[in-house]
Amino acid sequence: MVFDYLYRLRIFKNNMNMNIHIFPFISKNDNTFFSLEGFNTILDKYAKNGNKNVVKFYFEILKHKFFFTKMKFEYLRDVLENKFLVESQREDFFSVFSAVQKCFSGFSRFIYLMKYKKSKTYNSVDLIGDPIQSKSRNTIVILQGGMKYQFILRELINTINTSLSNSPYFFSEPVSCKNPYTNVPFNKSTLYNIYFAVKSSTYIMPVLFHQYFLANFDLYSFSLKNEVLVREHYVNSYVMNISDTREETIMEKVLTMFHDYRFTKLKISTDFPENMLLEIMRPYLNLYYKSKYYLQSALRKHYSIILKYKLHEFIKFNPLFGRRYVCCNKRNGESTTKREIKFNDRHPPFHLKNPEFSTSHLTSDSCILNEYRIYEDSIVYNPNVIFNVANNINYNQNHRNWLESGENEEENESVDDGEGEEDSQEEEIESSDEEENPLLPNEEEEEEEEESDESSDEES
Repeated sequence: MVFDYLYRLRIFKNNMNMNIHIFPFISKNDNTFFSLEGFNTILDKYAKNGNKNVVKFYFEILKHKFFFTKMKFEYLRDVLENKFLVESQREDFFSVFSAVQKCFSGFSRFIYLMKYKKSKTYNSVDLIGDPIQSKSRNTIVILQGGMKYQFILRELINTINTSLSNSPYFFSEPVSCKNPYTNVPFNKSTLYNIYFAVKSSTYIMPVLFHQYFLANFDLYSFSLKNEVLVREHYVNSYVMNISDTREETIMEKVLTMFHDYRFTKLKISTDFPENMLLEIMRPYLNLYYKSKYYLQSALRKHYSIILKYKLHEFIKFNPLFGRRYVCCNKRNGESTTKREIKFNDRHPPFHLKNPEFSTSHLTSDSCILNEYRIYEDSIVYNPNVIFNVANNINYNQNHRNWLESGENEEENESVDDGEGEEDSQEEEIESSDEEENPLLPNEEEEEEEEESDESSDEES
């Protein structure tokens, strides 16, 4: 198409012996704008004889309104809505305007291609150092500041999502999408190119970027209409990348979650590995922040009910989670005893109940949430009753095999005999209590307090 415009201009120049500039419609000399033969040719082709003077008059006004700027489209709308013009005059003006704009766009595209061809490539690897396949459908080249930047669409998607979901202190404040190499914002034409490149690639279109496209890449309009989506995306990314902050550590975040839902007797050792604690508690923290920071009250209530049930099942499964204990290993034929400090990290597998797939399209009422609500009253009013299980001797017997890292072969044989199961269980529990010396948090202080109380009673 560009060569077609060049060919037409060459024909005009050869046939009419014109000595004009190669770009007649973007001439900087306002006095010679309408004296150019290129414009007169378009005027003769697209305007009727009776309407030429009117069309030329309105183009004369358009010249003084900063021709080829954003105001030209506003002026076009004013002319087309002018009630003093007949229909044929408005049609002729629009035809001439479209022809001039089409020619200008063709030359602009030609100049862009020349710049693109002569520009140098800035990078040949992605942000993590892997080589980029330039001809892949998942790769895009962006021209900015006279340099060509190669991107894998996956990196651009992550960069754009991070910018659009920016929410300091969980308040939505989207920022402009920028080039990660130069920190210069992309212009709108580049954003459109990125959008259609993602749409034609093998990646799924991000929801935030699609909503940004529907808002014509207007950042204010996007932030005004999509605050709920921005908050949701930020909460998910925050939980996935959560780490220690100045305000709270991972341990404090977990304990705060349990405290807010009235599970106050959970004791986690300060030496418990934070990486292990984060991996175990990540799905629970995800529900916690959703129930706390989501804008929709129905969703906050929904996630709050599920979280109460999950925390109840978690502590019911292992009330002593996070405790530190000493494991004593005795080997046959050795007089020495090896003591090893371990942590109680047993936890139930986390999974959410999903509605029946074959019938979920028939109704919006789901019985899944009702199943979570069954335990809601008992959790709210009596959340710590489950800790009584820890004082039961059967609990220690059921979890004895996990607490011990090694067992005596003679004890295993006594269990396998099956003679006097109750007596053998009691003997095993006593032996395990003698061999293992749990160092639970604050246990030593409690024992000292009990001894001091007994001594004071004897003295009295």
